Amino acid sequence: MIECRQRLGGMGAERYIHKPPTLDEFVDQVGRAIKELLNRPAKA
Repeated sequence: MIECRQRLGGMGAERYIHKPPTLDEFVDQVGRAIKELLNRPAKA
């Protein structure tokens, strides 16, 4: 898993979401991550 994060970080990924065991938890985590990304100030 650490190897995946390092590889994604090198590609410019800002988030890594580990898939939880239930669909509800997954949808909740993805929704929160999207809200956080949308609330960030735009990069110049």
